[in-house]
Amino acid sequence: MFGDAYQAKIDLDVFYGDAFFEQYIVSLDFVSLCDLYNCKYFSVPLAIELRKGREASKGYSLFFVQSRCSILDVGKSKFALMDEGLLRPESERQGMPVVYDRIEKFVIRGGVDEDLFYCVEIKQMVCSSEFKRGYLERNLAGLEFTKIDGDFIYAPWG
Repeated sequence: MFGDAYQAKIDLDVFYGDAFFEQYIVSLDFVSLCDLYNCKYFSVPLAIELRKGREASKGYSLFFVQSRCSILDVGKSKFALMDEGLLRPESERQGMPVVYDRIEKFVIRGGVDEDLFYCVEIKQMVCSSEFKRGYLERNLAGLEFTKIDGDFIYAPWG
């Protein structure tokens, strides 16, 4: 399904950073961090060619996280579900995942033991505070962190 390695040509003079999740690109330093935390992922080497045939200053990979977790404690959280009836008839919605319109109070359920995963509720990558600490200690770049706590509100539509 995947090749052994890929190449990307990027119209930039400099390519710097360690994690670009929207493009599925991470540095080998980020991959090493994931190995340290026993994260479940799949990666393929990616050679990056910049303008004038220059190479990126570090090694990169295409990167896909394999862990998907539902972390919302539904009983303790306050949320509104999206009315998918507007999008499709009920007969077509059976077995479809829940879509959150807004999560006003996000309480994390106990027993979450992954350090890096795709969060089903907010449809984004999430990491543990330990993983974040390791990322920052290594001076990696490219990610912004938002703490999921009592002040966190998920409102994808504004």
